[in-house]
Amino acid sequence: MQKVGKLDTKVNGQSIQPVSSSAQITEMTARNSTTRKQEVKASIQELDSRIASRVKAAISPSALPQIFKNALTVPILLDIIKYVATFFV
Repeated sequence: MQKVGKLDTKVNGQSIQPVSSSAQITEMTARNSTTRKQEVKASIQELDSRIASRVKAAISPSALPQIFKNALTVPILLDIIKYVATFFV
């Protein structure tokens, strides 16, 4: 069995202890993951905004009834909207 020495250090009268490198890596990984998630979310929102503006410009409101005429029921439309929305969440 090995003896482990005391690793406490005093700074300004306060006792501090070293942090293991694995704890530092875990914390850095968590921060990086959070940052990446925020960047991806912002990117998705920007893409969503561009797509929405292009769709609005491409399809006139008077053409919408013709697009869905006789083909889709309300429950099917809701399923399609939910499915498409999963791409933007």
